[in-house]
Amino acid sequence: MHAEHATALPAEAGAVAPAHRVGDGPVASTCQEAVVERRILNHEHREIEHLVGRIEATAEMAGNLAASDLASAVRSLLDAMEKSLLRHIDWEDDHCFPEMDHLAATPWATRLLRIQHEQVRRALEHLEADWRALQTEPALQPESAHRRLVDLRGRLYGLHAQMSSHLEQEEVVVMPFLEAGSGMAGAAPEPRVTSA
Repeated sequence: MHAEHATALPAEAGAVAPAHRVGDGPVASTCQEAVVERRILNHEHREIEHLVGRIEATAEMAGNLAASDLASAVRSLLDAMEKSLLRHIDWEDDHCFPEMDHLAATPWATRLLRIQHEQVRRALEHLEADWRALQTEPALQPESAHRRLVDLRGRLYGLHAQMSSHLEQEEVVVMPFLEAGSGMAGAAPEPRVTSA
């Protein structure tokens, strides 16, 4: 995901393509590269915000759909999260956070964010197990099926809250910190589009 955006977005934005991304070595060497980097990160975060909305919508459906329909909705959500979210957090863990730790001169700068990423990965493992369990739902007693749906709904709402909080932390702490390290501090922020 990251490499595709890194080559496609600058041309669309009318900017010069960056030689590297934050975390692929030194922080962006020019303010223009840092602006492009910020646009890429903003774009990816907007995609993830869309997924966060889908998490909430799936939670709302948990008590209203047949098990097979709910299983399809959960599978679709998991596939989308594997495609976008997991790739994004892997990139942050492998490239962005080490850069931030380097700039801060301590591995503690991103410790909490890394822990949150592990919590998200575990939550997705639980959702994967929930999806498999939905496949056998018709064979369950009504009380067991109800309890499973309540648990699934709780996990989805928990993941929704966790991801919303995590995205805000990254936008309030990580992005400004990396911008300051690139000499981009004080540059006008990208406009943020929020859903209604």
